[in-house]
Amino acid sequence: MLHPVDDQVLALPDKSDNMVSVRWVPLLKCFDAWAQLSWGSAVLSYTYHHLCQAVDRDTTDIASCTPLIMSWIYQRLNGYQQLNRDNHERWMMQIRAKLDRLGVHEIACTPYDAPAWDALRPVWVLTQEEQRTWLAVVPIVCFMYVRMHHVDRLKRQLGGEQQISEDPVNLDGFLAVSARGEDQHWPTRHRQWYDDWRARFTDERQITITPTQYPAMPTQQYFDWW
Repeated sequence: MLHPVDDQVLALPDKSDNMVSVRWVPLLKCFDAWAQLSWGSAVLSYTYHHLCQAVDRDTTDIASCTPLIMSWIYQRLNGYQQLNRDNHERWMMQIRAKLDRLGVHEIACTPYDAPAWDALRPVWVLTQEEQRTWLAVVPIVCFMYVRMHHVDRLKRQLGGEQQISEDPVNLDGFLAVSARGEDQHWPTRHRQWYDDWRARFTDERQITITPTQYPAMPTQQYFDWW
């Protein structure tokens, strides 16, 4: 039944590996409406939520778009690629030690302008509406999951000068929401956050990118704040 829309659903897997949540079924009432949903923001919200849960020491598995996470790591963190499964536990310990000592110079904050990425990017991504979506500091939502899109902290990755950021919005209270046993219409229950997402094109939600010469290193003022 979900075959026509499996690209979107497979980007939001749970820990079962072979089952799909029934929460997707009501969205199949209208395929035209399905195509108009912001799947990119939903995937990010879902992934951020489960990344936050994965830091619990008792967590042994993760439900999220792990290929997206791995792709970012391989593109942005040099030397963190595991070539095979040999000595996996030792490799993981080495990676944890490296992350503890990770310096700002080791993160490749390059703009998304590589020819390889351009070849994979669909035409609709270049539309003004889509560009303005990803330059907005807004909540990103997926049913009961609510996280913040703090693009104001990633200006270097967009080829801009990084200023000192405002304090992030604390949404830790949503990490305890599992929706088990709840029959909720989440856009109504979380109306404030859904409304904030719909307001993403307003000027006060948009960030300003001040182009700078690559590599865009943080200023001393930013280092002091960090």
